[in-house]
Amino acid sequence: MKTLASLFIISGFLYGQMGSGGVTPGQISGALLQPNTAFGNTALQVCHAQYNFAVDGGGAPGLITPAANCVIPANSTINNVSIRWTTPGVGATNTTSIGVTGTGGGAAVLLGATAVSSLTGQLQGLVSPATASGWVRITTPGTVTLTTATAALSAGVCEIYVFYFVSST
Repeated sequence: MKTLASLFIISGFLYGQMGSGGVTPGQISGALLQPNTAFGNTALQVCHAQYNFAVDGGGAPGLITPAANCVIPANSTINNVSIRWTTPGVGATNTTSIGVTGTGGGAAVLLGATAVSSLTGQLQGLVSPATASGWVRITTPGTVTLTTATAALSAGVCEIYVFYFVSST
């Protein structure tokens, strides 16, 4: 049986990470959590993608779809994104944006065009704290993409975490 390994709160949302050991599903410090029986699973979910120049190339310039990716389901509302460059991005006069495919998405919906010199460390996309005016809704399934302009990337590793919830309609 899978159990919650950890729980944490960010911007008012409760996040849980599945694993072995830890908190038993439905129990947190003796308090029973009841599932939403009217709509099913409406918990905040996380899509994790990774751009790695050694695997994905530099975009020449253009669209890059990372090999280590995930699918954000149809009717998802993206309310936050965390981007961490574990190896800084490199590329002459380059700007890079991060987006999501799918109807309602776009090449820069997660992070607008950013100069290559700023592609280092932790970056925050969308609006923080997350407010509904900055959220993105996609109506067809989508994946994370990067788009380079002017010049291709020539190095870099980036972890991208997209926080979203799925609506039944």
